[in-house]
Amino acid sequence: MIIKKCFCKKSKKFPICDGEHGQLGWSCNIDIEIDPDYAFFSNLSLENIGLKAANHFDGVSYVNPRKKVICQKAVYFSNGTDLEHFEKWKNKIDAQKYYIIFLNKSILRPKISLDWEVILLDSDCEHPMLELERFFSLGLVVNSLTTILDKVFLSHSVQDENSIHFVVEYLRKFLDVDIFLCGDSLQEGSLWFDEIESNLKGREHFILLNSAFVKSSVFCAFEAGMAKAFNKKISIISLDGSTPSAYFQHLHMFDIPRLQLQKPWLTHKEVLIETFFKILG
Repeated sequence: MIIKKCFCKKSKKFPICDGEHGQLGWSCNIDIEIDPDYAFFSNLSLENIGLKAANHFDGVSYVNPRKKVICQKAVYFSNGTDLEHFEKWKNKIDAQKYYIIFLNKSILRPKISLDWEVILLDSDCEHPMLELERFFSLGLVVNSLTTILDKVFLSHSVQDENSIHFVVEYLRKFLDVDIFLCGDSLQEGSLWFDEIESNLKGREHFILLNSAFVKSSVFCAFEAGMAKAFNKKISIISLDGSTPSAYFQHLHMFDIPRLQLQKPWLTHKEVLIETFFKILG
């Protein structure tokens, strides 16, 4: 079952969609043969805001267009965690103007074509469609998203590596985040102790991916001790809700399972990516 976020605020399960938007005239059965003035795109979890915008602007909403879409204005709604979907479908769009609207206020500057103008929209504001009208009429695009990012040293347990590698690759590929990860950053045959120490010294931000495995990891404790000794900026993300070890219990921790309960339309991967936005942005 796909969980979608509610944007009409009519859902009895708000902020989760229960289909109440159907009573407002929004329909998934839109004639996709026409060439609309406005075409709105999103991934499936954000489809509702695309439908709402299509209804408001007399346009068409797409998730996975089957053929090339020709329109005056192409608008892609994103929370920043779905840029793989954006990359897959953007070449099926032929428009006079291109907008990518980020619903995440902590978004970092993505690596996307300059043809796409960036807008930041608070999807929880009282009248998001009126805000969009204002953006389109006044040309209020964003040219100053965070682009200069801290270099990151990512500390984690080897047992968690398979569950975090895809997030690391996403941040590197789409947001150009410079991340040192022992699993793929250490040079073969190098003196690993010296290389870890050198990278810890040369990076501004130490991020610990905490888990039940980390508490028994000598290497994570060693890296954490050096990060404190070098006076690095330190952030903690808990992958499984585990509390940090005693040496970091005074620091705020981002709890991924708890955050996912607050945003059930996001996957574990998407919640983790969004948490990196908050930390690095």
